[in-house]
Amino acid sequence: MNDKTTSKRFAIVTLGCRVNQCESDSLAQQLKEHGWSDPADAETKPALVVVNTCAVTGKAAMQSRQAVRRACREFPDARVVVTGCYAQIAPEDLRKIDGVGTVCGNAEKARIETWIGEPGNTEVSAISRMRRFDPIRVPLLTDRTRPVLKIQDGCNAFCTYCIVPHARGRSRSMPEEDVLSHIRSLEAAGFCEVVLSGIHLGAYGADREPQTSLHALLVRIENETRIPRVRLSSIEPGELVPEIRKLAAASSRICPHFHVPLQSGDDVILKKMGRPYATAAFEALVVDLRRRMPDAAIGADVLVGFPGETDASFERTCRLVEKLPLTYLHVFPF
Repeated sequence: MNDKTTSKRFAIVTLGCRVNQCESDSLAQQLKEHGWSDPADAETKPALVVVNTCAVTGKAAMQSRQAVRRACREFPDARVVVTGCYAQIAPEDLRKIDGVGTVCGNAEKARIETWIGEPGNTEVSAISRMRRFDPIRVPLLTDRTRPVLKIQDGCNAFCTYCIVPHARGRSRSMPEEDVLSHIRSLEAAGFCEVVLSGIHLGAYGADREPQTSLHALLVRIENETRIPRVRLSSIEPGELVPEIRKLAAASSRICPHFHVPLQSGDDVILKKMGRPYATAAFEALVVDLRRRMPDAAIGADVLVGFPGETDASFERTCRLVEKLPLTYLHVFPF
């Protein structure tokens, strides 16, 4: 091992969603607190490579495996640690890849002291048993101009096509006081915007005692912080409630940007997917958002090729999308 590899330098490869981005930023901060530093240049080889994987689709799982193999091939002298959703659901598949040093699940992701000093171990606990939101480091050291703050993790919905509840566990929310404290820290560090993110963001607060809500949190952010802009990541149609829409329309700080998963424009397919809304409700929501905020950016997800989808089902989706005042689409093949 040459001198350019022996220094405590690390690299993180992140796949998937904004929650993974936030967790990677938090991991980077923890590693730096443990004496590690970023690679200085292209010639400096990291001694540690962390691959934070995704498994939301079969393609994402394939890309995660490719990223792990690439890391092992490009940095043969580095210790390769694999974590994230694909590591949670398929740890043994990753252990079979030549060059992988450690595999740890989502529950172990934030506890780096459990894996940075123990090469060759696999630690993936039953995340479905977790009921507490794991504390995270505020991503103050991120290069992003608008850092992502994970305020919720896990999902209780169990849509028929989705593996995320098995990879992330049950819904868990960050305490309100911690959210406010983190936002104040980001504001003090000079950031002008924070993106509130979660696996099931609209479920924020339902698991807390006493119970709270995303709307209640946004009201406190408006009243008790001064960061200029607050952006919401993807939020389910039924959870973008009138109170949130009214608050956002009246606010100069909540960004008029809403990403709302549609998945299908056919009610029969939505029922097969286990989605808890009908196309008429989705249409009414988008129309109301556009009425309240004419200049808002409104995006939607569409899943094409779900089992049972006919040509007629697909055409109904196309007609609904053409009819709606949407700004952009994310389209995924099943």
